[in-house]
Amino acid sequence: MNKNRLTALFLMPIAALSLGSSCKGRETMSKKSDLTVVQVDSVSLHNYIDRKKTAELRIYGYLPNPAYEIHHVETWVEGDEIVVIPWASHDPKKIVIQMNVPFEHLCKVQGVEKHLDYRIRQGDPDRSVLQMFKID
Repeated sequence: MNKNRLTALFLMPIAALSLGSSCKGRETMSKKSDLTVVQVDSVSLHNYIDRKKTAELRIYGYLPNPAYEIHHVETWVEGDEIVVIPWASHDPKKIVIQMNVPFEHLCKVQGVEKHLDYRIRQGDPDRSVLQMFKID
């Protein structure tokens, strides 16, 4: 009987470790090598440069924890939609508290026409529209 208890005590931590490593918790971010897509909460029009047909957008959102920072933001125009995808890098050497960190980032979008209504969305066409605004 003692032999079975010792075996069970030995195997339980191994089983717990193997189960724990396969679970990702609430991590729903897609990866691109060492970068992670982070969610955008809102977008505002910062500036519009008419001769270059360029809009400067200020995006707001939350990073998963303080070890993340915005690496770059992909932007493009698809018809009447402006697509915004912020990518963040993670520094695995940092020891940080696990909490969301707000971010604000200025990005440029080429090919934006004046006097049109645009919908802002993040990534996939199936995702809901973040907001709408008109370039004046």
